[in-house]
Amino acid sequence: KGIQEAAEKYNGTSKVYESTDQASQRANLDEAVAEAPDVIVLITFDFEDLAKEYAEANPDQQFLLIDACPQGGPDNLHCAVFREYEASYLLGVEAGMRTETGKIGSVGAVDIPFIHRYTDAFAEGARSIKSDVTDTQLFIGGDNPFSDPAKAKEQALAIAAAGVDHVFAVGAGSNGGIFEAAAEADMQAYGVDVNQCPMAPGHGADGALKAVNVLVVKEIGKILDGT
Repeated sequence: KGIQEAAEKYNGTSKVYESTDQASQRANLDEAVAEAPDVIVLITFDFEDLAKEYAEANPDQQFLLIDACPQGGPDNLHCAVFREYEASYLLGVEAGMRTETGKIGSVGAVDIPFIHRYTDAFAEGARSIKSDVTDTQLFIGGDNPFSDPAKAKEQALAIAAAGVDHVFAVGAGSNGGIFEAAAEADMQAYGVDVNQCPMAPGHGADGALKAVNVLVVKEIGKILDGT
């Protein structure tokens, strides 16, 4: 959506490539570079290493990486990140005010620092309200952690069985399973990126939304005008 809006704003055209693994990421990057657009936008940390590699190999091509920034990247690699932890902390404050069991938790896609920007901040926010709140974090893992709602639901039901009544779903495309578990186990669920509350009416508490499209339009503008 962001590059489509940027194309409209700056009187250009846009093309979207969707990848499923590193092989298709490389194939799509090769094709995008061959198109020689003004800017190639790479979405999320999965592209961190490839972004640096391709930017170094194609110094005349401008790249924009969202959600991560590799150390020592060349000047033609631009980065933009969010303060996910701030929104997540506020969701934790909300959970801390509303929990009846004193137990909150998160189900994240993978156990990496980027996901902990959400899950740890959620726990800290809850503890700022109730210092004795307990936090349980489980992770989906596997071959496709961001698109595995079945495993996500399994993990969410596991923390519900431990008494958690407010769960932070940080699994992106897997979050449907977590919200489904919240409805079945009478938990309140918090989503990410877009409004996911409609997945479980009455059990969707709130969410940490990311206006990636707004960021992409602004950053492409800065690249185009040389700032």
